[in-house]
Amino acid sequence: MVDQFKEKEGIRRFLRLRFRIGRLLTGIACIAAGAGMIIAFLLLARYDKIHTANTTPEPFDAFKKSKDCSVQIQMLAGPFASTQNDELNFYWGYGIMMEPVILLFRGELPESCQALLEYTQNFDTAASPEPVTLRGHSAAIEIAYLYDYALESYQAMWGLDSIELYEFKETVATCYLDTAELTWVKKLPWYATFLVYILPAVLLVMGVSTCWRYLIQKKWEYRKLSLLSEKEIQAAVQQLAGASEFKPRSRIYLTADFVITGNYQFDIIPYKRIAYFKETGGFFMAVTADDKTHIILSSRHKKLDRVPWLIPLEHVLEELIKDAKREGEQDAVISGN
Repeated sequence: MVDQFKEKEGIRRFLRLRFRIGRLLTGIACIAAGAGMIIAFLLLARYDKIHTANTTPEPFDAFKKSKDCSVQIQMLAGPFASTQNDELNFYWGYGIMMEPVILLFRGELPESCQALLEYTQNFDTAASPEPVTLRGHSAAIEIAYLYDYALESYQAMWGLDSIELYEFKETVATCYLDTAELTWVKKLPWYATFLVYILPAVLLVMGVSTCWRYLIQKKWEYRKLSLLSEKEIQAAVQQLAGASEFKPRSRIYLTADFVITGNYQFDIIPYKRIAYFKETGGFFMAVTADDKTHIILSSRHKKLDRVPWLIPLEHVLEELIKDAKREGEQDAVISGN
């Protein structure tokens, strides 16, 4: 009965040390959080699209910014300004009361506006088309040369004498209608876009990276354990049941024949195979006779000399190694006899 209890306790400790799933759960949580945020943002985008479709926009005001507005135009002239690749094109539109409106179209002009443009260019001969309602958001004119082009084209169109810029701003427009749909993300403050684009990506990268490191670590642990015989692993499990942690929460156990560690990664190292110890990069490691390196302790991003119990650990290990090698020599002598 006692032996069964020890065996179960040894297996329980063995599994707890080997399958330290905190890092894996952290990675899965990061992936779930990142994916959850993306799904939530997609649902918000869908809701915003439906909400916008069912909401009546406010009338366009050439002197006030607005996130959702519309205007009905019956004439269209231009473009009077464009980017080099014609991606952004500014036109003059005229409403039902012939009020001037600066319009921004992205890419090609919509088909619904082509007839208005032809009608404006051939006013005397073309048939009057139906007015077109354009919806978008009102943005302030912040580029100086856009004012220059708008003022020059406005004067030329109506054959006006020179108009001062301040007069233009007071009587014609200080804002233009951007006909591109304003997505819900663009309605947010600039710093809020961090939550939409950067944070989910960071969480996903962190999650995938953490899970990948966990799997790589388990692969290395499996390779290290494959160096042990089945008999040695069984002995380690049995001895683990009656062993105590060298230091609370250190996850290092010193049994009769093995140092069993789960401090950084899980490993079982027979004392008789250890050739020497070395310290590098915040790790305290044992090097075996076959030149394999085994990490016993990680200092967790601080210098090893800040681990107060490292020197006592090293001294105890050295004594255990001496005893194990002495017993091995005695066994060899007995078997020889």
